[in-house]
Amino acid sequence: MNRLHPDDLPDKPVTVGQILSAMDGYPGYLEKLLQQIQQWLTYLAEKKYPTFIDELYWGNGDYEGEALLPQISWVEAFADLMPSNGELKGHREAVVLGVGYIDFENALRMAIDHGAIFGRGRCSRIWLVTDSWITAEVCAYLEHIKVLRDQGIDIRAVVVTPWGWTEVPLATRPGCFGRTAWTDGRADGR
Repeated sequence: MNRLHPDDLPDKPVTVGQILSAMDGYPGYLEKLLQQIQQWLTYLAEKKYPTFIDELYWGNGDYEGEALLPQISWVEAFADLMPSNGELKGHREAVVLGVGYIDFENALRMAIDHGAIFGRGRCSRIWLVTDSWITAEVCAYLEHIKVLRDQGIDIRAVVVTPWGWTEVPLATRPGCFGRTAWTDGRADGR
C-alpha cells in the first residue's frame, strides 16, 4: 500500500475512512509494547507516581521485578529500543521511550538524533512512545523532523496513558491532519 504523508494531502476535511486507513500498519510488537507500557503506567498511577520512579524504570534496587525496561527488553528483537542498557542492533525501526521520568523533549531529541546520526542509512521509522505531549517542543523541532522525512525517515508519535493510547498527528506543516484514533489497549476493557 502506498501511503500519503499528511503534508501530501489536499487541505480538506478528513473522512472516517481516511482515519481508519491510517490506523492500518501498526506492527504487532508495537501494539504489545503499548499494552505493557499502559499497564506499567496504570501501576504507577495506583502508586501515585512514587518518588522512586527512576528505579521503577531501570530496575535498580528493590524494584527489579516491577521495572519497565527489563519487562520490555524483548522489543530489541524487532526494533532498537532507547534509552536502554543494551547495544543498538541497527534495526529498520526504532522505539524511543518518553515515559516515566524521561521527559518529552529528551525523548524527541533522542528520536531525531537516532534518525540523523546513529540509525542513519539503516533506520526508516522511529516510534516516539510518550506519556505526554508538548506542542511547543514539537514545533521547535519541526525542521529537523522535515529533513528526516525528506531523507526517508518517518517519526511517528504515540501517546500512551493508563486509559489507552493514540497516535498523535506529527506533520511538518501546522493545520495538516495526520493519523488519529484512541485505542484502549487493556484486555479487561476498564
